[in-house]
Amino acid sequence: MSSKPFSLLSQEVIDRIVDCLAELPLWWENLSTLALVNRVFTPRCQVHLFKELKLEDEFETNKKFKAKIAKKWKILDSNHSLAENVRVLDISIGEEHNTKIFSDATFLKILNLLKGSPFPPDTLRLEQPGNSLQPEKMLPALVKASLHQTLTTIFLKTTIYDEDCSNIPLSIFPVCSKLKNITLQDVQIPKEPEELAIPAGVDPSPPKIQRLDYRSSDRLVKYFLEPPPSLEPLVDLSNLRILKACPHEKEDMACVQPILDIASETLEELYLTTLSTSDTPDERRQFPLAKLVNLKSLNKLRTFEIYVIINAKSKQHVVLRDLISVLRTFPASNSVQRFMLHVSIYGSKPFKGCLDEDWDGVCEEVVRISADKPMEFHLYSAVETNSISAKTTGDAALYQKIEDRVKVALAEHEHISFHPLNTITRWVAE
Repeated sequence: MSSKPFSLLSQEVIDRIVDCLAELPLWWENLSTLALVNRVFTPRCQVHLFKELKLEDEFETNKKFKAKIAKKWKILDSNHSLAENVRVLDISIGEEHNTKIFSDATFLKILNLLKGSPFPPDTLRLEQPGNSLQPEKMLPALVKASLHQTLTTIFLKTTIYDEDCSNIPLSIFPVCSKLKNITLQDVQIPKEPEELAIPAGVDPSPPKIQRLDYRSSDRLVKYFLEPPPSLEPLVDLSNLRILKACPHEKEDMACVQPILDIASETLEELYLTTLSTSDTPDERRQFPLAKLVNLKSLNKLRTFEIYVIINAKSKQHVVLRDLISVLRTFPASNSVQRFMLHVSIYGSKPFKGCLDEDWDGVCEEVVRISADKPMEFHLYSAVETNSISAKTTGDAALYQKIEDRVKVALAEHEHISFHPLNTITRWVAE
């Protein structure tokens, strides 16, 4: 059987091959090699290879950092078509350099080059913007490059071990008029915010946010909800479609219900699934949510996911009862099509505290919420330990007992499709 030359492949097939490779581990190495091996694949590979313009200092000296910026400029300036592939501006730098990046002449030339692209960047990722970041230079640089007119997504992250507040300019939100998606991770801002510094020629108006994802950033989210007298409105959450928050950060959860009230007519997906800032499983704490979350007004909500923690040694079986109280706030007439319950189980065999939780009550609420319409119920169970290498015993039997109880409870409700997954079946699936 003879094989056709790659040059005879249709562009659709070439794009499909490259796009599939881009979703695999080691995609960067694979696409870099493929782009060099056969020119037929080069343009499509470059779409992925140059999608993100990343700047990381990795504790480098100022001289090396400037050399890194100069190298990126040389590559993009030598072939402007590469710059047209850049969609994400990803800046992850430390204190030594974040005061200088937005006044660096070479970096500003890169921004100006991106300005001339027919498809300028739509995403800004800014990590570790400490208190030495100079907002008076950042915003003018973005405005001069017209990025404030093209950015639809902003991702902000600060180091959780850094006690300093971020000096990210709050003006970035109303200045970016097309902003739709915001992700905030551990963004701490001063108690006394600065006045909004709006660059000349920019008419700020709070952008209509469609997706908000935040963790340990409650003060900024509170400003989104109700800005202090010194600030104009930063964003408009009345059109929010997707909300994601951490159910184990109490201050974050205090912001959830006010957001739900504002977005009650538009919210379609609610994810209370973000992990807390603690890297140690047993430092994460489950606290009652029933008094913090009421879902009665979310008429358009299609997807609801929640992450709960069960202590298998506890004699008080209240976690799922609390969840049931939350589920009961759904009205009989609702639009829910998908419910996913993530359960982290802390403890060891025989896991009595987990088995004694009210699994049947959860199933009863799933049946009620389904209201005879097709609905998916996904259950992901995981026995957690403080060490990845630590062995657990009895977890397979525990998963089976839980899943069997759910299957029995839902046996007469064929319109509900049950999808169990656990740490064992997950690895098999992967």
